[in-house]
Amino acid sequence: MRNILHLLAALLIATGLSCNALAGDSAALAKTVVAAPDRSPEDRALDAARKPAELLAFVGIQPGWVVADLGAGGGYTTELLKRAVGADGTVYAQNAKAMLEKFLEKPWSARLASPAMDGVVRLDREFDDPFPDGLEALDAVTLVLFYHDAVWLGVDRAAMNKAVFEALKPGCLESDISAMFGGENVVQFGPSSALPHGASGPTPLQPDQAVLIDAWDKLDGYYYDITRSTFFGT
Repeated sequence: MRNILHLLAALLIATGLSCNALAGDSAALAKTVVAAPDRSPEDRALDAARKPAELLAFVGIQPGWVVADLGAGGGYTTELLKRAVGADGTVYAQNAKAMLEKFLEKPWSARLASPAMDGVVRLDREFDDPFPDGLEALDAVTLVLFYHDAVWLGVDRAAMNKAVFEALKPGCLESDISAMFGGENVVQFGPSSALPHGASGPTPLQPDQAVLIDAWDKLDGYYYDITRSTFFGT
């Protein structure tokens, strides 16, 4: 549970997801995507450490979604996302120009030429301005194993986060996040985050709000209660 809480905070702050389809069970879809027989041996070799099925299931990727993958690199995660959203979905894949010029252009171009990447939209843009004007609203944004690199790259992370927040579809409710966890928990947004022992309800998450996550359970006779507060916004 501790790792899940920290991962949720990272999703809310560093990348993001719209909660418009969190109720859908994507675990089966994720397993099917990862087990696709035409995935490369090189990608499969990374699966044990990268845990792609768990990532796709946690984010809740569904067919037809419109998503973005920031810091796409050589395209490992991008390809998984495109397989998951299918022909009716879209994946925007961003890489910074400096990274492409130094070492990514050849493997990235080779990946994009594969049939599994058909329909992926390449974005050669900086992290603090990752999306073009007129971009359609996104269901989810991922940034895997790269957020820390934004520091040494000198990225304006506040600008990047703001761009992500503004690109996402609205609609995430306290009850949506609570349902993701299962078990005993309370998720509260905005003013209600200041109320101890409250209840999750239909309150929508808005920019520049506090978020309270309080979860508790019992494992092998040991009771735990963990509370985390974070801030959604810039």
